[in-house]
Amino acid sequence: MGKVLSLGVAGLISLSLLLDPYLLAGVPSWRLHTGLPIVMLGTAGLFIHGVGFVPRVGALRAVFHPLTAWLLLAVGAIVMAGPVGL
Repeated sequence: MGKVLSLGVAGLISLSLLLDPYLLAGVPSWRLHTGLPIVMLGTAGLFIHGVGFVPRVGALRAVFHPLTAWLLLAVGAIVMAGPVGL
């Protein structure tokens, strides 16, 4: 169930950014340039977990661990959303 959820969320995020980049039109550019790379790294980790790939190198295994991927996704989204007015 966890792998299906990871793959589904990663696919939805990637598809939404591909088909409608105007979803992020209201986000200030500094938030977008700070948060979007973090979101995309988290999305890559979710894709890796969703297809069942486990890296052999310990550092990559830590970076692309499912909990790390979900945390990166959440942090990037929080950075992009941020408090209103900044």
